[in-house]
Amino acid sequence: MKHIILDTPAVATRSHYFYRKVGFRLIDNVDLPVEYSYPDRNSLLFILDIN
Repeated sequence: MKHIILDTPAVATRSHYFYRKVGFRLIDNVDLPVEYSYPDRNSLLFILDIN
């Protein structure tokens, strides 16, 4: 399975609404399928599983 992962600013609430609407789901950094030390502590991570 492949994924699209988004690292988004926490203040981008309208974008977050759109991402959820099109199927992305919010995840914690411990749930990432790859190792990634994200630079912004205030970012939200979204993932979309694609086949």
